[in-house]
Amino acid sequence: MISERPVEITGSDRLVRRGMLGLPTGPADTAVLFLPSGLKYRAGSHRLNVRFARRLNDLGYATLRFDPAGLGESDGHLSAARAEDIAGQIEAGLYIGDIRLAVDALREQSGARHVVVAGLCGGAISAVLAAGAATDAVQGVISMGLPVVPFLPVESGAVPQARVARRRVGNYVRKLISTEAWGRVLRGESDFRGIGRNLRGAFAHNRAVVPSPQSFLPDENPRFIGSFRTLEAARIPHLMIFGSSDNRWIEFESTFLARELSGSMAGGSYAIELVPHGSHEFHFESSKVQAGELLEHWMNTRFPLMAPMTRTQEASHDAQ
Repeated sequence: MISERPVEITGSDRLVRRGMLGLPTGPADTAVLFLPSGLKYRAGSHRLNVRFARRLNDLGYATLRFDPAGLGESDGHLSAARAEDIAGQIEAGLYIGDIRLAVDALREQSGARHVVVAGLCGGAISAVLAAGAATDAVQGVISMGLPVVPFLPVESGAVPQARVARRRVGNYVRKLISTEAWGRVLRGESDFRGIGRNLRGAFAHNRAVVPSPQSFLPDENPRFIGSFRTLEAARIPHLMIFGSSDNRWIEFESTFLARELSGSMAGGSYAIELVPHGSHEFHFESSKVQAGELLEHWMNTRFPLMAPMTRTQEASHDAQ
């Protein structure tokens, strides 16, 4: 039976960060730090972090579901700014310092030698940036629904590149048969201004500029690119999971995957997996199941559980 207990982590600013530590029945060689999605808290969208963490606990991994300062039950507060401005701060590495605090605390309290940092959306970009800044402390990254194109405020009126916009419009067309999508339209929950920007961008006649391999496109996050390259150079395993219906996947495929990775879904230390028809937050149960299976398989492959010691091995280990 797994054990869960709240933990408190105090930073140099004397603010207390809080989280939920999950421990398996036996010793854990690897622990996973789950980060919140954007401005949400540690349970994750649709309690995904709870679901994935408890499953990993059952398998023998330790986990920590963590709230950085200013989120969830942690002390502190975010700056008085619009949500889109804070999203930009997250994409620039707002939580890197807090994540390092959590990584060190998780290793200390679980006894794990390896720590993997995981998150969805804002948690995904935070995981990549924090791991890139702490390759000595982080041994793996799991990023789900990873945003590589910086957030565009609605009022900016910025129009995405034509090739990205066309992919997004194609995704809108596929959603015409979705009752859930129509429900969002009728409830006024759809981003109509964003749809308008993509329609304008899709029918723009501008030519796409193809940069050199060492540069980046104007609508890509350069901090992500630098961190990704750092992780590859350090040979840190990195799993990226996307829903095939997620606009973040369309952006990733049309920009970074096509240019930086030459369309390859695996190479070096990274692996990219798609959940068919999955949304950004894996709303449907089938998508949650598939995403969880991909995560578990990667963990078992990259960070296999240690076989239990025999009594002879334990005696030998204790004598050393």
